[in-house]
Amino acid sequence: MADLITKFNVYLGKSLFGIASKITSPVVDMITEEIKTGLGSYNVNTAVNAMNATITLQSFDRDVFDKIADPMGVLTMTCYGSLDTYTNGALEKSEQIKMVMTGTSKNFSTLGELEQQTRADYAIEFNISAVKVYINNQEKLHIDVPNYIFKKDGKDVFGNYKNILGLN
Repeated sequence: MADLITKFNVYLGKSLFGIASKITSPVVDMITEEIKTGLGSYNVNTAVNAMNATITLQSFDRDVFDKIADPMGVLTMTCYGSLDTYTNGALEKSEQIKMVMTGTSKNFSTLGELEQQTRADYAIEFNISAVKVYINNQEKLHIDVPNYIFKKDGKDVFGNYKNILGLN
């Protein structure tokens, strides 16, 4: 059995942001602290490092450029795709996969990668402060760094910290 994610479209609100030829989703990289004991040491996860994402659109678009060219403008991007399951080469089922990212543009090309007689690939890198992943409308992961949220399958993994810090 093999699962493949295919056919991603990216939206800003209800407006199509673009057809993505490639998406590099945020990597969850934990910040760790070393605990030392008389026997040795080990690491514990304490927080999340800064996240980035890259979206390569299949063309240059003026409206997209206007939105990403503002370095202080916060964007909420929704990526819809198909999670296809294959068994022995046959498509067994397709489910919706959705990723919602909030962030700001980190770097972008002024016009994209240009080549005669071909479409322009337009790669944009984003600083991501929050990400949610859904499979068949079920929230599987929700990380919102500014709001101290880290949920896995609906369970707030770091929820106790909000109580300790008086944020609830």
